[in-house]
Amino acid sequence: MTTKFKIIIGFFLMVALTGGIALIGYLNYQTTSAQFGEYRRLSTFSAIMGDMNTQLYAAEAELYMFLDDNRKEHMDKVLAALASVGEHVDAAEKEVVLKERKDALDVIRKRALTISDLREKARASLVAAQEQYTGVMQKSNRAMGARLLEIAALARKANNAEVAYLTSQALERLAMARSALSRFSQSRAPSEEELIKGNQENLDKVLREMGPLLVSDEAKAAHAEAMEACKAVRASFSSMFVNFTDVNARLTELQAQILETVAIAEKLNADVSDDSTRLGAQILSDNNAAQNRLLVTGGVGLVFGIACALLIVVGIVRMLNELARFASAVARGDFKQVIKVREKGEIGTVIEAMRHIPQTLEHVIQQARELSNAISSGEFRKRLDTNS
Repeated sequence: MTTKFKIIIGFFLMVALTGGIALIGYLNYQTTSAQFGEYRRLSTFSAIMGDMNTQLYAAEAELYMFLDDNRKEHMDKVLAALASVGEHVDAAEKEVVLKERKDALDVIRKRALTISDLREKARASLVAAQEQYTGVMQKSNRAMGARLLEIAALARKANNAEVAYLTSQALERLAMARSALSRFSQSRAPSEEELIKGNQENLDKVLREMGPLLVSDEAKAAHAEAMEACKAVRASFSSMFVNFTDVNARLTELQAQILETVAIAEKLNADVSDDSTRLGAQILSDNNAAQNRLLVTGGVGLVFGIACALLIVVGIVRMLNELARFASAVARGDFKQVIKVREKGEIGTVIEAMRHIPQTLEHVIQQARELSNAISSGEFRKRLDTNS
């Protein structure tokens, strides 16, 4: 193979090797870009789920505070937190690929809707119960108290000691009933039911004992109004108790739904966090492997390039040394030296021409000698034959 072709082949091999290294780098870049895209998606999803869990925790905390103090603003905050959960689910779905995670998000969405529905139903029952308490029971109890005070005043005026005593007993029972109702309106504790019913039955009993003892029409009219108010309170309490029972049941279910939703969201977030951790480790590992491949490929390319360059340079140097040796010998007049290197192409043509230099020079010298001898012999017409 000629030196020229060695140089050309070496050049193309180096170009191919450089292109291979560039291709490996590009493939590594593509892989890393895809992995970073997936890592970004998982990180975004994890952040969204973290915010959603925060809202669910807030809803749970506000529900506990409502159970503690029955303040309406706590239920409003529960509703606001649940509304943001739906928004977070919508945002998280854009970052989800796996079907099981989409299914989990769909479960969370449905549970959020169920929780909102339970909250609305609990609120409706609570409003109905409060309306019974403030709209009927408090007014009826106040009316009953006013009528009992009228009866007591009439009894004192008529010197009716027995009615006056029963009136004081009725007012005491009324105060106890009102106190129990007030506690029940705040606590909604089912344990208050028996106490309230007992107070109302005792009050009703005292009022019934009082009726036959009344003499004046005015006292009887006041007593009739007190009896109607007592009846209204007892009927209203039954409705209030049913509504509060419904409120308690729905709040219990609401609390359970929130806790279950938090558990689902936490598990989903934990799975995504695990995937992010594994993917991060894989990215680092793949990146290190890619760097090692580039280093190995680059090292092999460098060694191969140096080997090719040395092979070409050694060939050229050997050829030049041979030509220098040959030229030095010819310059000393040693025409028996032979060029030992073999080449083709342009360099081969030059070498081949140099191979004939000793023969040509030897022929010219021989001709010069013959001419000198001829001149010495007096043959002045002799000429050098430069064409032979």
